[in-house]
Amino acid sequence: MAEYIGVSIGRNVGETPMSASRWAQFRAEVAALGDLQAVKVGTAEWEGVREDSATLELLVDDLDAIRPELAAIAAKYDQDAVGLWQAELINRS
Repeated sequence: MAEYIGVSIGRNVGETPMSASRWAQFRAEVAALGDLQAVKVGTAEWEGVREDSATLELLVDDLDAIRPELAAIAAKYDQDAVGLWQAELINRS
């Protein structure tokens, strides 16, 4: 059964926003980790600095397999961290 996850990412590298094309590619690489369900774009704060942010909601087959891929993507885009949450899907009876 697929698992529903959210991945929250920020645009900044330190206090400097990455270019628009790099930001788009970062979001695309995260989205490619599963079956994209929703994208929420806004602003957030990391260590006292406001930045553009995005939360991508995905269905994935194997959360444990996604974790190292997500860590590699975060490193590639010079991120200190990314947020990962898992939701429970409740189906009607």
